[in-house]
Amino acid sequence: MYSDGSEAEFGVGCTFCVFESLDITRIWSSRLSNKNTVFQAEIIALRELIKFSKNFNTDQVIKIHVNNTAVIQAVFNLKKTNKIAREISTILLDNSNIEIISIKAHNGYKGKEGTDTLAKQATENGIPYTYIQIPRCFFKGLLEYLLLDKWQNEWTEDVTGRDIYNLIPKIKCAWNHGEERK
Repeated sequence: MYSDGSEAEFGVGCTFCVFESLDITRIWSSRLSNKNTVFQAEIIALRELIKFSKNFNTDQVIKIHVNNTAVIQAVFNLKKTNKIAREISTILLDNSNIEIISIKAHNGYKGKEGTDTLAKQATENGIPYTYIQIPRCFFKGLLEYLLLDKWQNEWTEDVTGRDIYNLIPKIKCAWNHGEERK
């Protein structure tokens, strides 16, 4: 079993595939908003696969292959802030036969490569996923763009400070995105 998320020019998509031997027996895929992140796509695909897997009535270990280390860390982090990661953890606690395995991306795993292709297709053709929160980073980037644009317009149209404007006509700003915040 493999899950994956992808971003392309058309948007963000996620998918999971269930394999028996080398044959795909089950596929699920969905398209997210262009404003969503690959991380969100990956964690949604994992959640949907785990929800699907918990319905198997088996004592055998169900192995789920994931190539996104950040998603795995979010799920097993004791201080989870991500709602979907908390939901996945709860399901895993109740279903001890489900195992998450970290694998490298684009390393020749046939199942992973097939899932990756389907995730890319989902960016364009997937069924729209029901509401998922747009990440804060999208709004921060939008706000940064709007503020710089407004500042640049004011700087260009103002009548004072023209000597400096002639030296520095374009506003450049290195934004601190909270890396130093604790």
